[in-house]
Amino acid sequence: MKKLIWPVLLLTACSTQQDTLHAAVKRNDSDAVQRLLVAGTEVDARDKDSLTPLMLACMNLQEQNIRLLVQAGANPQLRNAAGTSAEQMLLRGDSIPSRAPGCLRALQEARQQAHSH
Repeated sequence: MKKLIWPVLLLTACSTQQDTLHAAVKRNDSDAVQRLLVAGTEVDARDKDSLTPLMLACMNLQEQNIRLLVQAGANPQLRNAAGTSAEQMLLRGDSIPSRAPGCLRALQEARQQAHSH
């Protein structure tokens, strides 16, 4: 059995893809988001659905990630293929409505801080 474990571990290590900002936001992993931003990952990159990481964070009401992304220069005015902006996604985020006001505040505060620097 031991002989089979090493090849499996080696294949797993070789097939692991580099973490993306979209994946980190989907996991709601603020530490990974911060690391990727510091490493210079494109903050407004789009996924196959034309969503930016900020759009995903707003859709999922992730206050900390919203702050991190906007402070790193994410553009909340960008729109997806359907013409919807990150802020509009946040306003219609009805999965956890009680968190939407805090996330909206985070977006507005982070945007103000970014403009004041």
